[in-house]
Amino acid sequence: MLLDLRQRLDAGEDIGPRVAQIRQSAAAMRALAGGLRRVLEAPDERLAAEPEVLSAAEKILALAERNVAKVEELLRLAEDRNP
Repeated sequence: MLLDLRQRLDAGEDIGPRVAQIRQSAAAMRALAGGLRRVLEAPDERLAAEPEVLSAAEKILALAERNVAKVEELLRLAEDRNP
């Protein structure tokens, strides 16, 4: 979805009507990243006993944070082009 919207924006298409949807997606991504970050900062003993799960959670957190950055960039670009 984000890649498609970025391509449309780069092509000059007005994505203004979808900005609300983008903001909702960004809020969900921020919540996911925040929740994962809190869990990883203080994992309980069950999680700490599963190094594969911790490793996977850290990778998911990195992906979530990268997606948050991308969606924030998309929102900035959309606002710059359609104030």
